[in-house]
Amino acid sequence: MGICTCGIESVLMDRKFPNPWILFMGVWIGLVGIAVYSTHTPNQEAARSILSTLARVQAGIFAIVFSIVILGVRLSASRYSPRLAKSFSSDSTYRVTVGIFAFSIAIDILGLYIAGVVSDTTLRVVLASSGVLAGGSFVSLYGFVNQILERTTPEGIFSHIKDDLTPKSMLEEADLSAGNPAHPDPFQTLTSVINSTIEDHDRASSALGLSILGDRVAALIDYDGVTKDDTPVDQTIEYVCEDQIPRILEHAVDEDLNETAIESTETSETIGEAAIRQKSDLAVEHAVRGQAGLIDTLPYEASVERVRTAVIDISQELVDDAAENQLYTGAAIGTRFLGWKASSSIMDREIDDGRNYRYTTLLTSHFPSLISTIANSNVQVDDRPRHQWFQVTDSKYVEPSSPAERLISSSYGSMGELTSAAIRYEVRTGQKIVRWESVASGWSSGLDSLIQMDLDVMAQLWYGTSLYLEYISRESSSEVMDGYSSYGRHRVTRDVGEETVEKILDGRLDPTSRIDYVPARVDPVKNPLTGFKRPPLENPDRTFKQWVDDQPFIYRRKGFGSVDEPSTDEDSSQEEHE
Repeated sequence: MGICTCGIESVLMDRKFPNPWILFMGVWIGLVGIAVYSTHTPNQEAARSILSTLARVQAGIFAIVFSIVILGVRLSASRYSPRLAKSFSSDSTYRVTVGIFAFSIAIDILGLYIAGVVSDTTLRVVLASSGVLAGGSFVSLYGFVNQILERTTPEGIFSHIKDDLTPKSMLEEADLSAGNPAHPDPFQTLTSVINSTIEDHDRASSALGLSILGDRVAALIDYDGVTKDDTPVDQTIEYVCEDQIPRILEHAVDEDLNETAIESTETSETIGEAAIRQKSDLAVEHAVRGQAGLIDTLPYEASVERVRTAVIDISQELVDDAAENQLYTGAAIGTRFLGWKASSSIMDREIDDGRNYRYTTLLTSHFPSLISTIANSNVQVDDRPRHQWFQVTDSKYVEPSSPAERLISSSYGSMGELTSAAIRYEVRTGQKIVRWESVASGWSSGLDSLIQMDLDVMAQLWYGTSLYLEYISRESSSEVMDGYSSYGRHRVTRDVGEETVEKILDGRLDPTSRIDYVPARVDPVKNPLTGFKRPPLENPDRTFKQWVDDQPFIYRRKGFGSVDEPSTDEDSSQEEHE
């Protein structure tokens, strides 16, 4: 019996029913009222007194309680977000409670007006109705106050906001905010409350808010499907991903809440995963831009490098997932933007700033793996003239490029710009920011994938660039790029190797431009290869062409001193056997 009672009580509490004792008292008063109603007929004066007392008591309690509630709401709104007041006033419980009280008091006043001119039976009905409405109004008031008290806590506020942010309401609010700049974005209240919890160093509440933000934006993407450019939903996603989430992360870093800052990157990951699920290139782009844009804005303190690492990891994970799902447009723009911002953060570093070797991962596995992903897919990629491979965005002056071709071009541009930034940092400070052995392996890996796809022109450009990097490491007066070795020169096919060398020597191929352009100047997505050139090496003993011409192990055409290809392990073992 005790177990049954506990189970019923638990269900009542889970459904937010009033306290069982209040229900019991209400039922008891109701039964007593029915007994009195059926056995006693009040006189007119007594009826007037009862109705007058009910009206005064209800009006007084209503005024006092609502004054206190309004004060509490105002305090909560001033602490978390001014827009919370509107959220409370639009709540259905608030409207129902006010309606019951107003109707109950109106019945009391009506009873006072008709007392003395109606029959005893009618008066009895009015009195019974007044009593029932008075009881109902007090029960409703209790539930409303209890709900308001819950919603003045961060958890209650987040729960209330989450309930309000249905896909349909978010879509309507996005439409209104797009047409009226004064109308708040559907997620503005939520992000304001999250920032307030960060100011209070309430990590648990801020984590809850960030989880809800990611979940609701993902729900909007799932509801809307493929996001179209410059639509209200696109503007809302862009606002959240590229403005609000970065602000939240920076605020958390300012408050020394690095764990909360890292949790905000997971919010972007949730949004990005929904975008990939719905095949929305634009939403992927917004998610990556929002995260990658933080790489060069965060402080360069050692304690903050964990946050920067998380930002880089989430950015590259979203780009990788987008490429694997053949969202090549979003992956291409995200890749180029990621490379640009990572390069900018290296260029901004001073010798005393903390170092982060996560840049090596971008050069070793991330950018090259994107080309490998295309090579292992069923997508047809055509080779293009060299100048067209530099076009990250379509131009009216060249043949439009396919999304896969744009991703390959973006990978090359980001590899070159980030490598150039790492070289210049080392020349300026004398310290390494990447592991050059691994970087060389990354350049070689990308070349293998290009050769696999028979993209000879891009393979020549890629191979020539890796040779230029080897030239810098060999001709530098100091130990710049110590450990870099162009593995590609021993793995490139004879045709690609010979053609590359011939074009470099006769001036038809200049693979130095991506390295020689000063990194992190202008947005390369909008303005590819815009800026000015300043080679990393000043006054070298030999030019790049002279160095290439002096190399004995580079494949050349006949007439240029051709050398044999390096023997394979199989050939070596056969020679030993002979």
